Amino acid sequence: MAKGTTKADDLEKYRKLLPSLGKRPRAVLEAILKNGSVSTYELGELGYDQPPRAAQDLKEAGVMLRTTYGKHPESGARMGIYSLAGIGDTAVHAGRRAFPKAFRERVLNAHGMRCNICNVEYPATVLQIDHRVPYIVGGDGDELEIEGFQPLCGSHQRLKSWECEHCPNREGKSVDLCHSCYWATPDGKYDHVATRPERRADVTWTGKETAIFEKAKKQAERRGMKLETFLKEAIKEVVRGGGLP
Repeated sequence: MAKGTTKADDLEKYRKLLPSLGKRPRAVLEAILKNGSVSTYELGELGYDQPPRAAQDLKEAGVMLRTTYGKHPESGARMGIYSLAGIGDTAVHAGRRAFPKAFRERVLNAHGMRCNICNVEYPATVLQIDHRVPYIVGGDGDELEIEGFQPLCGSHQRLKSWECEHCPNREGKSVDLCHSCYWATPDGKYDHVATRPERRADVTWTGKETAIFEKAKKQAERRGMKLETFLKEAIKEVVRGGGLP
C-alpha cells in the first residue's frame, strides 16, 4: 500500500474515476468494487459478449488489473477473473485522455460525419472517435492531432478492436507497422490487414442503394454463387472492361 494512504482512500480513487469511464469499462470496475473481482462469465451475464475487451478498456483507461483463472460454472472450461492489481498511488494513473468536445467535432467534421471504414453517414452520437494506431501501441501522444484519429461506427469500432487485440503487433508495438495497416488507413494506402497480406473493402448499401444490393443478391442466387463471390467476379469484369458478368 502506498505510504500515507489507507485502503479506503485508495478505493475512493477508483470510485471517483467511474463517471469518466465509458459504459463498458465502468461496468467492469463497478463489479470489481462491489465484489472484489469479476469473471468473464459474470461479464457475459451482464450482456458483454467480449469480456476480455471490456477488461482491456478498463486497463486502457488507466486501471491496472490482475488476471487469475477459474472454472466456468457451466462448462467447466477455464475462465479469466479480473481484480485490482494493487491498492496504492501506482494503481490508478492517468490512462488515456478524454476527448475535448471541440476536438471530437473537428474529427467528425473532417470526415463529413461518416464512418471512415464503411463511409456511411451517421449522427454524431453514433460515431466513435478511434485512435488510428491503437492506444496500447501508440498512446495519445503529447498533443491531440486530428490526423491520428478517425470516426467509426459502432460495428466497425468493435471489429477493429477485435482485430487489433489479436494482431501479432500487439506484442511488438511497432507504430510504423500500425500506420501501414488497413485498420489505421482504410482511406489511404496500406500494406496489410493486421499483418496479413490482404486487401479489403467494407461496403454498406443504404437508402435507395439497397435496391441494387437486392438485385445483385438475386443474380448471385440464380448463378448458385455466394454474394461475395458474385461481387468479386463483377468487379473483375468491370476492371477488364467486359462489363458485368
